[in-house]
Amino acid sequence: EARAALIPRADQRNRAIRQARLLLEVARRVAEPVESFPPGARPPVRMGLYRQAIYWTLVGARSDDAAPPSDLAGAWSAADPERLRRAAHDDVNLQELKRSLIDVSRPDPLDISEQDAERARDFAQALLDELDGPRRRVERTLAKRWSRVALVAALLILAVFGVRKIVLGPNL
Repeated sequence: EARAALIPRADQRNRAIRQARLLLEVARRVAEPVESFPPGARPPVRMGLYRQAIYWTLVGARSDDAAPPSDLAGAWSAADPERLRRAAHDDVNLQELKRSLIDVSRPDPLDISEQDAERARDFAQALLDELDGPRRRVERTLAKRWSRVALVAALLILAVFGVRKIVLGPNL
């Protein structure tokens, strides 16, 4: 049942999703640097990375094999509105995200708040998690199956040693 829910993806869609994962990881490293960065505003850098991650996630979520849209606005308009709403959690948040991600008519492009960047991160992660849901379900099912097999094997080994100890009796 879990495998049946997996949708086979074309190579280009897999590459798009891998790119989205990479961009989210780079954005995480910008948000939580190990070494110090040069001075500058990090939220705009992260927002740019989240824009790209969202774009590639939406490209990877497409069900058709047509050429992908050239920008985030095109990918957004071609995306399933219900998927966007679920990832944003509500319509108000979705409108705020659209304003901060697509309608970038700010007087100062460096004037992006930490809250906007966090909202974009959560949205990008939710979109990617929804795409990865069926694959993770298969992985969890296989992990449960193999852990049960290992538990049965361990119980059998303990039973064999217990029977051996009873059959041999005490060491005289």
